[in-house]
Amino acid sequence: HHEKELDHLKRMMERREEELIKNQAVERRALPKRIRAEMKAREMMYRESLRISVTNLHEAITPTEEKDRFKKFQEAEKKRYRAEQQRFEMKHTKQLEEARAGSQAAVKELEQLQNEKRKMLMEHETSKLKELDESYAKEFKDWKADLKPRKQCLEEEFQQQLEEQERHYGHYLIAALAAERNRSTPSRDGESSRSKSRYLSDTIISGTSSIDRRSHGKSI
Repeated sequence: HHEKELDHLKRMMERREEELIKNQAVERRALPKRIRAEMKAREMMYRESLRISVTNLHEAITPTEEKDRFKKFQEAEKKRYRAEQQRFEMKHTKQLEEARAGSQAAVKELEQLQNEKRKMLMEHETSKLKELDESYAKEFKDWKADLKPRKQCLEEEFQQQLEEQERHYGHYLIAALAAERNRSTPSRDGESSRSKSRYLSDTIISGTSSIDRRSHGKSI
């Protein structure tokens, strides 16, 4: 966006400079014609003034003197119009220099404004990123601080559910194991199986009794 804006300003300044140069060229072409017209009119006025001065003041003047006066007048006029042409050229040069200086100043001002905007945008983005980083850091800290209590709650809840399952299904497991022990045949493998069944049954009974005692204690 900034580059397009700068290019647009430069093109506008170039068009203004081109328009100024075009107008100056028109004025420069018209200058000689204007000077010739002015010189012709002033010569006629000078001749008329000579005639009036001779007629009214009865001034005696010879044709040679009249010619010399007119020649001096023409030389003075030429100097005057050369000076006019120089002033004309100087005016055009100054106009062009001022136009270019104005264009450069406008471009520089726009570049400075764009740099300030870019700086403000960068500062805003940096501040925004800093705020986000601080917010994320706080959220992570809070989450980490809450992790241990949540884990403890989950463990307690799981333990309660496990105890509840043992209270409900422990007796069924004991009965099933006892029935399987009664169905077993007397053999070495059977003895081994019965030993394992008795051990498992005793373990479950012991665990169930312990749970019942804890449950009884809690109810009290």
